[in-house]
Amino acid sequence: MTISRWIVLSVCLVIPGVTRAQDGLSKIDTTLAFEKNGTAELVVVAGSVRVTTWDRSAIRVHVTTTGTARFDLDASRARVTVDGARAESGTVICEMTVPAAARVRVNSTAAPVTMTGVTGLADLQTVTGAIDVTGTPQRIEIETVSGKVRVAGGPGDVHVSSVSGNMDVEAATGAVNLESVSGSIRVLNARTARLNVTTVSGAVTYDGNLDPHGRYDIESHSGAVTLALPDKTAASIGVETFSGQVRASHPGAVRRAEASATEHTSYRYVVGGGDAKVNVDTFSGRVEITAR
Repeated sequence: MTISRWIVLSVCLVIPGVTRAQDGLSKIDTTLAFEKNGTAELVVVAGSVRVTTWDRSAIRVHVTTTGTARFDLDASRARVTVDGARAESGTVICEMTVPAAARVRVNSTAAPVTMTGVTGLADLQTVTGAIDVTGTPQRIEIETVSGKVRVAGGPGDVHVSSVSGNMDVEAATGAVNLESVSGSIRVLNARTARLNVTTVSGAVTYDGNLDPHGRYDIESHSGAVTLALPDKTAASIGVETFSGQVRASHPGAVRRAEASATEHTSYRYVVGGGDAKVNVDTFSGRVEITAR
Protein backbone atom coordinates (compact mmCIF):
# COMPACT_ATOMS: atom_id res chain seq x y z
CA MET A 1 0.00 0.00 0.00
CA THR A 2 1.42 3.40 -0.96
CA ILE A 3 1.83 6.20 1.56
CA SER A 4 -0.76 8.36 -0.24
CA ARG A 5 -3.29 5.49 -0.08
CA TRP A 6 -2.49 4.99 3.60
CA ILE A 7 -3.12 8.69 4.27
CA VAL A 8 -6.51 8.61 2.56
CA LEU A 9 -7.55 5.65 4.69
CA SER A 10 -6.39 7.50 7.81
CA VAL A 11 -8.77 10.45 7.47
CA CYS A 12 -10.91 10.77 10.61
CA LEU A 13 -9.01 7.89 12.19
CA VAL A 14 -9.42 7.56 15.94
CA ILE A 15 -6.19 6.30 17.40
CA PRO A 16 -6.80 4.31 20.61
CA GLY A 17 -4.24 3.63 23.29
CA VAL A 18 -2.15 1.26 21.27
CA THR A 19 0.67 1.20 23.77
CA ARG A 20 -1.25 1.76 26.97
CA ALA A 21 0.84 1.21 30.08
CA GLN A 22 -0.37 0.17 33.53
CA ASP A 23 -0.53 3.81 34.58
CA GLY A 24 -3.15 4.41 31.87
CA LEU A 25 -0.87 6.37 29.55
CA SER A 26 -1.21 5.89 25.79
CA LYS A 27 1.74 6.75 23.53
CA ILE A 28 1.34 7.61 19.87
CA ASP A 29 4.28 8.45 17.59
CA THR A 30 3.73 8.74 13.85
CA THR A 31 5.36 10.48 10.87
CA LEU A 32 3.53 11.06 7.58
CA ALA A 33 4.08 12.90 4.29
CA PHE A 34 2.85 16.49 4.52
CA GLU A 35 2.93 19.56 2.27
CA LYS A 36 5.38 22.26 3.30
CA ASN A 37 2.65 24.90 3.41
CA GLY A 38 -0.01 22.62 4.89
CA THR A 39 -2.15 23.44 7.93
CA ALA A 40 -1.49 21.66 11.24
CA GLU A 41 -3.94 22.00 14.11
CA LEU A 42 -3.81 20.83 17.73
CA VAL A 43 -6.71 20.84 20.20
CA VAL A 44 -5.64 20.03 23.76
CA VAL A 45 -7.28 20.64 27.13
CA ALA A 46 -4.48 20.05 29.66
CA GLY A 47 -0.84 19.00 29.76
CA SER A 48 1.69 20.65 27.45
CA VAL A 49 2.10 21.45 23.75
CA ARG A 50 5.34 21.83 21.84
CA VAL A 51 5.60 22.71 18.13
CA THR A 52 8.95 22.54 16.34
CA THR A 53 10.03 22.53 12.69
CA TRP A 54 12.27 20.69 10.25
CA ASP A 55 13.12 20.90 6.52
CA ARG A 56 11.24 17.73 5.56
CA SER A 57 7.91 17.49 3.68
CA ALA A 58 6.49 15.51 6.54
CA ILE A 59 4.70 15.90 9.87
CA ARG A 60 5.53 14.04 13.07
CA VAL A 61 3.09 13.78 15.95
CA HIS A 62 4.11 12.39 19.33
CA VAL A 63 1.34 12.22 21.94
CA THR A 64 1.34 10.83 25.46
CA THR A 65 -2.08 10.95 27.09
CA THR A 66 -4.42 9.27 29.55
CA GLY A 67 -7.31 10.01 27.21
CA THR A 68 -7.96 9.57 23.49
CA ALA A 69 -6.26 11.20 20.50
CA ARG A 70 -8.27 11.73 17.32
CA PHE A 71 -6.00 12.10 14.34
CA ASP A 72 -7.68 13.48 11.17
CA LEU A 73 -5.40 14.24 8.24
CA ASP A 74 -4.50 14.29 4.61
CA ALA A 75 -1.35 15.45 2.82
CA SER A 76 -2.14 19.17 3.28
CA ARG A 77 -4.08 19.30 6.54
CA ALA A 78 -3.67 17.63 9.92
CA ARG A 79 -5.84 17.95 13.02
CA VAL A 80 -5.03 16.27 16.32
CA THR A 81 -7.58 16.42 19.13
CA VAL A 82 -6.61 15.12 22.57
CA ASP A 83 -9.47 14.78 25.04
CA GLY A 84 -10.72 12.75 27.97
CA ALA A 85 -7.37 13.04 29.75
CA ARG A 86 -6.82 13.57 33.45
CA ALA A 87 -5.89 17.14 34.25
CA GLU A 88 -2.87 16.34 36.41
CA SER A 89 0.26 18.14 35.27
CA GLY A 90 2.42 16.12 32.95
CA THR A 91 -0.15 13.47 32.00
CA VAL A 92 -0.65 14.91 28.51
CA ILE A 93 2.30 15.73 26.27
CA CYS A 94 1.68 16.67 22.66
CA GLU A 95 4.65 17.33 20.38
CA MET A 96 4.32 18.20 16.71
CA THR A 97 7.11 18.74 14.17
CA VAL A 98 6.06 20.44 10.93
CA PRO A 99 7.67 22.03 7.87
CA ALA A 100 8.77 25.56 8.79
CA ALA A 101 6.39 27.21 6.29
CA ALA A 102 3.33 25.36 7.58
CA ARG A 103 0.35 27.16 9.07
CA VAL A 104 -0.05 26.20 12.73
CA ARG A 105 -3.17 26.42 14.88
CA VAL A 106 -3.29 25.49 18.55
CA ASN A 107 -6.35 25.60 20.79
CA SER A 108 -5.64 24.87 24.45
CA THR A 109 -7.52 25.30 27.70
CA ALA A 110 -4.83 24.95 30.35
CA ALA A 111 -1.89 23.47 28.44
CA PRO A 112 1.13 25.76 28.00
CA VAL A 113 2.19 26.14 24.37
CA THR A 114 5.77 26.43 23.10
CA MET A 115 6.47 27.05 19.41
CA THR A 116 9.86 27.49 17.73
CA GLY A 117 11.01 27.91 14.13
CA VAL A 118 7.68 28.44 12.35
CA THR A 119 7.91 30.92 9.45
CA GLY A 120 4.34 30.55 8.20
CA LEU A 121 1.15 31.73 9.88
CA ALA A 122 0.39 30.91 13.52
CA ASP A 123 -2.92 31.08 15.39
CA LEU A 124 -2.67 30.20 19.09
CA GLN A 125 -5.46 30.26 21.67
CA THR A 126 -5.44 29.39 25.36
CA VAL A 127 -7.50 30.09 28.46
CA THR A 128 -4.90 29.80 31.22
CA GLY A 129 -1.96 28.19 29.44
CA ALA A 130 1.17 30.26 28.84
CA ILE A 131 2.33 30.84 25.25
CA ASP A 132 6.00 31.10 24.25
CA VAL A 133 6.90 31.69 20.59
CA THR A 134 10.44 32.01 19.23
CA GLY A 135 11.17 32.54 15.56
CA THR A 136 10.02 34.52 12.55
CA PRO A 137 6.41 33.62 11.76
CA GLN A 138 5.02 35.75 8.96
CA ARG A 139 2.02 36.58 11.11
CA ILE A 140 0.96 35.43 14.56
CA GLU A 141 -2.45 35.73 16.21
CA ILE A 142 -2.70 34.99 19.94
CA GLU A 143 -5.76 35.02 22.20
CA THR A 144 -5.66 34.19 25.90
CA VAL A 145 -7.57 34.94 29.07
CA SER A 146 -4.87 34.76 31.73
CA GLY A 147 -1.94 32.94 30.16
CA LYS A 148 1.40 34.72 30.02
CA VAL A 149 2.56 35.48 26.46
CA ARG A 150 6.10 35.84 25.12
CA VAL A 151 6.87 36.38 21.43
CA ALA A 152 10.54 36.75 20.43
CA GLY A 153 13.05 36.17 17.66
CA GLY A 154 11.97 38.67 14.99
CA PRO A 155 8.34 37.84 14.15
CA GLY A 156 6.43 39.68 11.42
CA ASP A 157 2.94 40.95 12.20
CA VAL A 158 1.87 40.27 15.79
CA HIS A 159 -1.63 40.48 17.24
CA VAL A 160 -2.15 39.54 20.90
CA SER A 161 -5.40 39.82 22.85
CA SER A 162 -5.48 39.07 26.59
CA VAL A 163 -7.62 39.76 29.63
CA SER A 164 -5.14 39.51 32.51
CA GLY A 165 -2.11 37.69 31.13
CA ASN A 166 1.16 39.62 30.91
CA MET A 167 2.74 39.87 27.47
CA ASP A 168 6.25 40.49 26.14
CA VAL A 169 6.84 41.09 22.43
CA GLU A 170 10.50 41.23 21.41
CA ALA A 171 12.17 42.30 18.15
CA ALA A 172 8.96 42.44 16.11
CA THR A 173 9.46 43.60 12.51
CA GLY A 174 5.86 43.93 11.28
CA ALA A 175 2.75 45.64 12.57
CA VAL A 176 2.09 45.05 16.29
CA ASN A 177 -1.42 45.17 17.74
CA LEU A 178 -1.77 44.39 21.47
CA GLU A 179 -4.93 44.46 23.59
CA SER A 180 -5.24 43.82 27.33
CA VAL A 181 -7.52 44.58 30.25
CA SER A 182 -5.17 44.31 33.23
CA GLY A 183 -2.07 42.42 32.11
CA SER A 184 1.20 44.29 31.68
CA ILE A 185 2.50 44.86 28.14
CA ARG A 186 6.15 45.17 27.17
CA VAL A 187 7.39 45.82 23.64
CA LEU A 188 11.16 45.32 23.65
CA ASN A 189 13.90 45.91 21.05
CA ALA A 190 11.19 46.76 18.57
CA ARG A 191 11.81 47.21 14.85
CA THR A 192 8.20 47.82 13.97
CA ALA A 193 6.88 50.85 12.08
CA ARG A 194 3.28 50.39 13.27
CA LEU A 195 2.22 49.89 16.88
CA ASN A 196 -1.24 49.94 18.42
CA VAL A 197 -1.60 49.15 22.15
CA THR A 198 -4.85 49.30 24.12
CA THR A 199 -5.20 48.52 27.84
CA VAL A 200 -7.41 49.42 30.79
CA SER A 201 -5.17 49.12 33.84
CA GLY A 202 -2.10 47.21 32.66
CA ALA A 203 1.28 48.97 32.59
CA VAL A 204 2.75 49.54 29.12
CA THR A 205 6.46 49.75 28.31
CA TYR A 206 7.89 50.49 24.87
CA ASP A 207 11.66 50.00 24.83
CA GLY A 208 13.24 50.27 21.40
CA ASN A 209 13.85 52.27 18.26
CA LEU A 210 11.27 54.32 16.38
CA ASP A 211 11.04 54.09 12.61
CA PRO A 212 11.29 57.61 11.09
CA HIS A 213 8.16 56.85 9.05
CA GLY A 214 6.43 54.94 11.81
CA ARG A 215 3.29 55.56 13.83
CA TYR A 216 2.87 54.39 17.43
CA ASP A 217 -0.44 54.66 19.29
CA ILE A 218 -0.86 53.72 22.96
CA GLU A 219 -4.16 54.04 24.82
CA SER A 220 -4.54 53.36 28.54
CA HIS A 221 -7.16 54.21 31.14
CA SER A 222 -5.17 53.93 34.37
CA GLY A 223 -2.08 51.91 33.50
CA ALA A 224 1.30 53.65 33.50
CA VAL A 225 3.00 54.17 30.13
CA THR A 226 6.80 54.25 29.75
CA LEU A 227 8.63 55.15 26.54
CA ALA A 228 12.31 54.20 26.76
CA LEU A 229 13.95 55.59 23.62
CA PRO A 230 17.53 55.80 22.28
CA ASP A 231 19.39 59.09 22.60
CA LYS A 232 19.26 59.79 18.85
CA THR A 233 15.53 59.22 18.47
CA ALA A 234 13.66 61.48 16.06
CA ALA A 235 10.03 61.65 17.12
CA SER A 236 7.05 63.86 17.78
CA ILE A 237 5.33 62.60 20.94
CA GLY A 238 1.83 63.72 21.82
CA VAL A 239 0.30 62.93 25.22
CA GLU A 240 -3.35 63.42 26.12
CA THR A 241 -4.37 62.83 29.74
CA PHE A 242 -7.07 63.86 32.20
CA SER A 243 -5.28 63.47 35.50
CA GLY A 244 -2.16 61.40 34.85
CA GLN A 245 1.28 62.84 35.55
CA VAL A 246 3.63 63.34 32.60
CA ARG A 247 7.40 63.29 33.02
CA ALA A 248 9.99 63.69 30.25
CA SER A 249 13.53 62.84 31.38
CA HIS A 250 14.86 61.98 27.91
CA PRO A 251 17.75 64.40 27.28
CA GLY A 252 16.51 65.26 23.78
CA ALA A 253 12.84 65.83 24.61
CA VAL A 254 11.73 69.43 24.15
CA ARG A 255 8.20 70.39 25.09
CA ARG A 256 6.29 72.40 22.49
CA ALA A 257 3.07 74.30 23.17
CA GLU A 258 0.00 73.79 20.99
CA ALA A 259 -2.55 76.48 20.26
CA SER A 260 -5.46 74.19 21.11
CA ALA A 261 -3.79 72.56 24.09
CA THR A 262 -5.05 72.80 27.65
CA GLU A 263 -2.06 73.18 29.95
CA HIS A 264 -2.89 70.30 32.25
CA THR A 265 -4.19 67.76 29.72
CA SER A 266 -2.26 68.06 26.47
CA TYR A 267 1.49 67.76 25.97
CA ARG A 268 3.72 67.53 22.92
CA TYR A 269 7.40 66.75 22.92
CA VAL A 270 9.80 66.82 20.00
CA VAL A 271 12.91 64.66 20.04
CA GLY A 272 15.47 65.22 17.30
CA GLY A 273 13.83 65.93 13.96
CA GLY A 274 10.43 64.75 15.16
CA ASP A 275 10.01 62.21 12.34
CA ALA A 276 8.20 59.28 13.98
CA LYS A 277 4.68 59.95 15.24
CA VAL A 278 3.86 58.77 18.78
CA ASN A 279 0.49 59.29 20.46
CA VAL A 280 -0.27 58.38 24.08
CA ASP A 281 -3.82 58.74 25.38
CA THR A 282 -4.54 58.06 29.05
CA PHE A 283 -7.14 59.01 31.64
CA SER A 284 -5.18 58.72 34.89
CA GLY A 285 -2.12 56.67 34.06
CA ARG A 286 1.35 58.13 34.58
CA VAL A 287 3.39 58.75 31.39
CA GLU A 288 7.18 58.81 31.35
CA ILE A 289 9.48 59.54 28.38
CA THR A 290 12.98 58.40 29.20
CA ALA A 291 16.24 57.29 27.60
CA ARG A 292 17.14 53.63 27.19
